[in-house]
Parts: sequence; structure tokens; C-alpha cells
Amino acid sequence: MNGYVKQVQNWLSQEFPDYFSETGKYPILPDGIAGQSTMNALTMALQITVDVTEIDDEWNQELSEKCPIVNAVSVPNVIRIAQGCLYCKGYYDNGFNGEFTVGTKADIESFKQDLGLSVFESVIEPDFFRSLLTLDQVRETKDTDQYIRAAQQYLNKNYYQTFSTMLSFLPTDGVYEAKTNRALIIVLQKELYSGFINYLKALPPEADGLTLYEKMFPYIKEGAVTQLTDNARGIIELPKLAAVIEAYIDNKSMVPSFWAGWGGDLASSMLATTLALPAKLDYASAFVTAFEKVGSDGVCSYSALCADMDAVKIADIINNATEGATSTFTNALSQYYSLDDSKILANILADIPGILSYDELNTQIYHRMTGSQETADTIPGTDNPGLIPYKGNNPTMQVMAACCSALAHYVHTETA
Repeated sequence: MNGYVKQVQNWLSQEFPDYFSETGKYPILPDGIAGQSTMNALTMALQITVDVTEIDDEWNQELSEKCPIVNAVSVPNVIRIAQGCLYCKGYYDNGFNGEFTVGTKADIESFKQDLGLSVFESVIEPDFFRSLLTLDQVRETKDTDQYIRAAQQYLNKNYYQTFSTMLSFLPTDGVYEAKTNRALIIVLQKELYSGFINYLKALPPEADGLTLYEKMFPYIKEGAVTQLTDNARGIIELPKLAAVIEAYIDNKSMVPSFWAGWGGDLASSMLATTLALPAKLDYASAFVTAFEKVGSDGVCSYSALCADMDAVKIADIINNATEGATSTFTNALSQYYSLDDSKILANILADIPGILSYDELNTQIYHRMTGSQETADTIPGTDNPGLIPYKGNNPTMQVMAACCSALAHYVHTETA
């Protein structure tokens, strides 16, 4: 139990009794643990204080617009909520009193430095408040990998504006998890944007006199030249597709190939499912929530799954190309996207071959994500086996089983 966090929990119960006391709508157990319920309560406390229309536990557009810059002239409750967030992040040396003291400024500076920033003001702007209201850890722990932490800090410092609309600042505790993985994909898309399209345009014409870019052009989404349709319902992000293909061809990363693709999508759905579940988890809730997250417009969408699973098959075509063949990548894309729609969907899980029933597919997916292979695929230098704790916010067995079942059901329905 952390006495500093318990102090924040007790204050929330006393200051907002209708919400967080034992008889309130969302009672908080003063257990001294900075868990999701405490962060939700701090979010709602800020919403109440700045007069947001609908009080929930989400950082929504209205809260983003109404959230003030926390400084010496802020109202005491706003300052105290910010100090409570800093306590929950491990900065508890300088008071929890609603006063914007020199000590509070020092904690803010330490927080921003831990995020990876080198130039900043000693105030809390809305983007930083948003980050404070997450469970993301930014201080070093016994599990910190310094190389991963340096990468997280580098992304925050140099690319935050690239992924800010979808993510808050990344955690910087040196643990590789879902948000860092997602940010890497977004940044990669940005960096590959112009180079990839120019590469396509520069390819020589094929036998029919057309370049690959000219053949793709009818499918390119208007106004977004890094996207194309797969003739079904998916929007394929070309840079992401290329990155995952490369992972399967010559994987030099610290994670196995399928984690760069559909495994990462599935692990991200585990994170989304975990965060959406009520405090008291039951098996039925896990399944209902998982089925809502897999195949939706979120982190495990139809388009994301198609791009990642297409990459498996395209990489296989490249790996089996005739030695000395020219334009191997071009030929592989042409060959794959020349298939009719039904065959493309049949390849959606090329990583798990065979025509499988729902139960068989569910077993295969679950084994890939939680079995001996997943356990063997451990980030070097870490003590714990497997990767799900790093990319799925350490989900429970119920969440893992529910998300694997949801993906199996979704894929089986799409390819039936």
C-alpha cells in the first residue's frame, strides 16, 4: 500500500462524496493502489471542477477544450487533482495541498524530463494533464530496459505531434507495451510516406506497359496517397503493409514476426478490453467486451487485420520467389492483389494455414498468443516469459481467452 496514493483516494471521497465515497456512484476503496479506478476518479474530478457536461471517465473533446493550464493562478482543486496525479505517478516529495509551490513546479519538471523532453515550461498544459490521467508509468523501475526507455523518450520528444491525436505521451518506464508499439507504427507511416509513394512511381513499366503505381491508382483513397482498398472493405496503409512484410522477410527486431502484425493487433485489443471492463471482472463481461473490440473501428479493426495478415502471405510469395527474379516486391504485390476477393479473405490468417473450424482456429490463435512459442518469444534481458504483459497491459486469462475467441469468431465469419 502507498500512503501517498491513499491520501489522494481519501481526499477524492471527501471532496466529491456523491461520486467517490462509500455511498457514492463510484466508491473508491482507499487501498493505496494507483489503479484504473483511482485514475478514473481523478478524471471525473477534473471534469466536475471544470464543468464538463457529461461526467464520465474519458478524456473527451470537451475536457480537452476546457482543461486549463495548471499554474500559480489555477483554482486549488485543479492544482490538487494535478498533484494527486503526480502522486500516482510516483512524484510525492512536494505536497498535496492545492498550492502551486516551488516543490510542485519541481515535480512537473521531473515528470516532463522523464517523458523525454528537454525544453518545457514548469506548468501542466492539457496534453500533459491527459498523460497524467493514465496508468502509464514514466519513472524507472527494476524492470526498466534502458534501450526501450530511450526509444520511448525519443518518440515523445520528436514525434508526439504525429501520434498525439490517437495517443497521449508514451510511458517511459522502459517496458515495451501496446501504446509504444502503436506509436512506432504511426511514426513509421509518417517517415515512409513520401519515400514509399515515390518508390512506387519510379518503378519501371511491366509487360503491359503500366507501372505498379498506375495499377494501384484506381484503388488509392482520394486525398490519402498512402492508402488503397483491397477490393473488399479494407483500407490498406501502404507503409504499414511494407513494414510488416519486412518483419516477416528479415525480422531484426526484438519481437517475433507475427507480433509486428496481427499478434500486435490482438494484443492491443486485450489492452482495450482490459481498460473497458468493470472493476469486478467476470468471464461473461470479458467476452462481451472482447467481441466489441475485435473487428471494430479501434485498434483491432478489419483494415488493420487485413493489412497485417496480407503481409504474411505477400512475404511468403517473396520468400519463395525464383532466385534472380527482378522486381520481386512488385511481382508479389501484383500476384497477391490479383486474387479475387474470396481468396484474399481466405488468406487472412496465412500465418495459421489450413481450413479450420471455429474451435480449431480459436485453439491455434490462443496457442500462438499464450503457448510455448509465445513464451519463448521474450524480450531479451527481461525476467518474465512471453510478450503479452508488455503489449496487452498484463491481461487476465479471461481477457486473453475472450480476445482470442473473438478474433477466431470474427475471422471465421469473414471467411466462411
